[in-house]
Amino acid sequence: MGVYGSTNILGTVWEVSFDNIYATRFPITGTNTWISAITDIGAAANITRWGVFEAESNLYGKTITYQIKGATASAGVAGATYHDITPGAIIAETLTTPFIQIKATLSSDVADITPELTDIKVNYVTGGVSTQKMCSINFQNRNLLSASQEGYAYNNIVWVKPRRIYKPEDMQAVFVPFDWKILSFCVLNDNLYAGISYNDATATDEGAIVKLFTGVRDEVYSGAGTAIKTAKAINSFFETKDETFELSMNKKKLMEIAVDYTPQLGNMLLERSTDGGAFVAVSTLDNAGTLRTYKIVAVRGVLGKTHRLRITKNVVDQYMKIHGIEMIATPIKVRE
Repeated sequence: MGVYGSTNILGTVWEVSFDNIYATRFPITGTNTWISAITDIGAAANITRWGVFEAESNLYGKTITYQIKGATASAGVAGATYHDITPGAIIAETLTTPFIQIKATLSSDVADITPELTDIKVNYVTGGVSTQKMCSINFQNRNLLSASQEGYAYNNIVWVKPRRIYKPEDMQAVFVPFDWKILSFCVLNDNLYAGISYNDATATDEGAIVKLFTGVRDEVYSGAGTAIKTAKAINSFFETKDETFELSMNKKKLMEIAVDYTPQLGNMLLERSTDGGAFVAVSTLDNAGTLRTYKIVAVRGVLGKTHRLRITKNVVDQYMKIHGIEMIATPIKVRE
């Protein structure tokens, strides 16, 4: 038996290997049982999570079933209850049971064909879990960068560069910040998934996976892949760059905003930002009717060197259709 450890962002990952096994069911039919010694994996109360249960075997068309049990002390293992487990599954023992025992049952209905068991590994993690790690990904020509800002103990911001850049000068303004709390990215079957670094509702590490850029619905999955939160609307965003109106040194009075859109179920919110400041609500784009609509919103004299617009929507299974957006501004030709 061996104990091996390695350290990563999740803490220290340990493996207890019962590598001196050679159990078979030969030469008669029926079952044979291998039971490990009661083993103290040495983690005491420092286990932060159990890992995968692994087994190496040659089945030859027959079966091996596995069970595991644990206790807080060696004397308590005998009275503990075995739990079924399969190789590849996460161990379900409590975090305060470092004394474990494993049972394997080898079965065959043919006398000269027997399964063979050669190794069992028990994995677990000790130490704290970090929710801070800079990570990035390019997905469908979008660049996403997740990071932790000063004063945060978890990743709290994602910078997103959109698919297209219309002019070279736009390069300085294309990364848009979103307050998504994401620790990791993964692409599977042409879908982008992310691991959550923090949950506002419980102020803890969420430990869940979300599917990004699905367009209409936020599906959150537990570690077993089962949806635990469904039908949660995703915020849809339509956001411009910081517009200088080709007069970067001068202030401009933002006078009107024109929006060309098609109403859908659920209202949309029009917001503005001046000189890189926080977004301020300007108007609600209502969902009345189904025909393409052109709406002009008067803002009358908001002064700034740059102006940025954003339209958001949060309705399950409803898209946002924006055909165009324009700002009408009056330049103040005064050099500062």
